[in-house]
Amino acid sequence: MVYVKPTSDIFIKYLFGKEEHKPLLLDFINAVQKSCDFPLIMDLEIKNPFNIKTIAAEKESILDIKAIEENGKTYNIEVQTSGKGVYKHRSLYYWSKLYAAQLMKGDQYKKLYPVSCINILDFELFNLKGKYHLCFVPRELRDPSLILTDHLALHFLELPQFTTANMDMTLEKWLYYLKHEGSDEEDTTMKTLLEDNPRLAEAHEKYSAFTRDEEK
Repeated sequence: MVYVKPTSDIFIKYLFGKEEHKPLLLDFINAVQKSCDFPLIMDLEIKNPFNIKTIAAEKESILDIKAIEENGKTYNIEVQTSGKGVYKHRSLYYWSKLYAAQLMKGDQYKKLYPVSCINILDFELFNLKGKYHLCFVPRELRDPSLILTDHLALHFLELPQFTTANMDMTLEKWLYYLKHEGSDEEDTTMKTLLEDNPRLAEAHEKYSAFTRDEEK
């Protein structure tokens, strides 16, 4: 079995973007939601499922994951292994494209639904020590308790800022997994996570299958 970095874009697309892997996607998104005290979700429809042949044929593959709740809310997951401060603008731009794409010419604005972008970053974007999960929503400048709308949420998960796993927090378990999968067979923390968390154990099985597949 060869080593594949678990934050490689094609593996993330494979892990969260296949229909049969949807329970993993739900578990991960709910871990992010719970971290911000946002409502948990029950089901999703993956709008751009993983297809190795399509990816191989595209000159410029789109390897993010788009999924929609029954209530119309869109979730977009993207992984980035390097970047600078401009990535903040890129994430906002992607959000705006997803948000605007909901309407056709002549549609009423009431047809717009929330869009949440979850960015998994393998680099430091904000350089705030110990703050590995930042979520931005539009608030009133002088009264942060006053939120303009729940239609915009930008999550940034900075893996370099994450160091230890709190066994009581699902998001931290996922982040530990994404940082350490496949890198150290003697990692006792990883062994404990895989033994205690069925979803992470399933993710580990998917990783093993992925790295054994020559085409992928």
